[in-house]
Amino acid sequence: MLVVVGERDEAARVALGRAWALAAAGGTRLWVVEIVPRGATLADVDADLDDWCAQLLPAALREAGREVREGDFVTEATAIAGTLSPTLIVVPADPSAGQHARELVRCAHVPVFVARAERRGGVVGAVDLERPELTVLRQVAAFTVSIHGSPVLVHPLPEEALGQLGQVRRRVNALRAATQWLLPGADVVVTARASPVQAILEVARGIDSDVIVVGEAPGGADGHGIAGELIALARRSVLVTPVARRAVAAA
Repeated sequence: MLVVVGERDEAARVALGRAWALAAAGGTRLWVVEIVPRGATLADVDADLDDWCAQLLPAALREAGREVREGDFVTEATAIAGTLSPTLIVVPADPSAGQHARELVRCAHVPVFVARAERRGGVVGAVDLERPELTVLRQVAAFTVSIHGSPVLVHPLPEEALGQLGQVRRRVNALRAATQWLLPGADVVVTARASPVQAILEVARGIDSDVIVVGEAPGGADGHGIAGELIALARRSVLVTPVARRAVAAA
């Protein structure tokens, strides 16, 4: 697991703590990377990073890898992800988190966890009823195990779709069939709202969910993706996972 920070502030402290908890739950190695602007004195930054990790990480994880790199956040994080092949990248929920997460998913092809302080609820997965993405469902299942919460799968519909309840019912049944092994106890919520982001957030806030899982296609840069807006508004952790690109972007 890879946690990448740009500054050692409160958001970075939360990200490091959540990355440690996820690594401990999954039995994986934690690698901490700090990316600084070009021209910084790397020896000093490296020593400070060692001290910071020593203060915040349990002794059992202090031997995990640490590295300081200089340059662009996404470029350097993608490069080290290519070397380490992590199963998850954790980043702080700072003002650039939405852009960083979406770019990292597209460039590194690795799920990105934008970390915020833990909440008491479970996991909400934003799914597409026309073509349920197994990658999203698998991440919901994985985080449900580590967080011990109840999973809820939500699909937002445009308000005009309310007149097509028969079609919606068939899609819900198909989704339940797709989740019977991965998420047999998951609730499925289909809701019609003007904004898909607000529909997902309404469900997440209703159960005080800890994590929202959402897919990001390689073509998401065209503005159809909702991950960036969710990260900005959610006030909870958001996991952005790569999914296959489609001819028509799903809500």
